[in-house]
Parts: sequence; structure tokens; C-alpha cells
Amino acid sequence: MGSNCRLRRSMDVSMFLRYDTAKTLKPYLAARQEELAKITIGVVGVGLAKQALPAFLKIIEEPMGRKADASWFVMGGYRVAELDAEDRKLLEEFWSRKGRPVTDMLYYREDAARKVGQEILERL
Repeated sequence: MGSNCRLRRSMDVSMFLRYDTAKTLKPYLAARQEELAKITIGVVGVGLAKQALPAFLKIIEEPMGRKADASWFVMGGYRVAELDAEDRKLLEEFWSRKGRPVTDMLYYREDAARKVGQEILERL
């Protein structure tokens, strides 16, 4: 699991998608605890429920053996027509437990993402 891109000051940016990523990410982080202790770590959550961010942080922080230095959240969303079969099935199961159909969830706002990006740049 490597970095997806490089920014100033050698900041690594990696993607975390669903719990599937944890299968690869957790051992990667655990094997690099000493290295991770020396760098600044920020986490950006993108999703539909800001209250889920602490649970995702825990998934990342436990194998790192430390807390993230900062975290942010950006509302996300999806268009049902653009979902792949796996994501559609997961969402259908989730929403059916709540007695609701799968519908478009369009909460992403570019200005909010830009604001988080600016805050990250200011920390570099």
C-alpha cells in the first residue's frame, strides 16, 4: 500500500475505502509504527455521516499506535445510477434495514472540500 500522491514536505496521501481497505491498511500501518511516530498525520473522512468519523479514526489509529494529529470531514454522496454492483448491493442492504429505498444522496459541496484542502495546506 503506497501513497496515491505526494505533496509538499513529503506528506503522504492514501485512500481508505470502506472496511475492505482495512484488511490491507491495518497491517501496513502496524508495520510502520516507528516511522509514523515521527510524522504529522491527518485524516480526511468523506461520507454521509460525520458521526462515523471517530470509528474510522479508531480503525486507523489502533494499528498506528498513536492518534492522528488532525482530522476533517467532508460530506460525500452518490448517484444510484453510477454505483457499481457491489456498492449498490451494500447500500440496498443498509437502507432496507432502515425500511428505505436506495436513492441519490448528493451532499458533496466543492467549497467545503476546498476549505478542508486549504486548512491542510496551511498545516504543511
